[in-house]
Amino acid sequence: MLMAAWKTKAVEERRMYHGLLTKMGFRRDAFMETGLVRMYVGCGRVSEGRLLFDRMGRRRDVVAWNAMIGGCIYQ
Repeated sequence: MLMAAWKTKAVEERRMYHGLLTKMGFRRDAFMETGLVRMYVGCGRVSEGRLLFDRMGRRRDVVAWNAMIGGCIYQ
C-alpha cells in the first residue's frame, strides 16, 4: 500500500516537471522530450510516453526510440 501511494505521488510530481518544462519553452527540445518519454515509461505510464513520443515527429532520434522500445518491453 505504501509503495502504491509513493508511486502515485512520484507520477504527479513528474507531471509537474513536465508542465514546468513546457512553460519554460522546452516543448520542442528533443533532449528534454526524450527525458520525459523515459520518465513516463519508467513510471509505467507507457501510453502517456507514447503520446509524447508521437508528438516528437522528426525530432525522434535513436535515444528516443530506445527509450520507447525499452519501456514497451519491460512493462
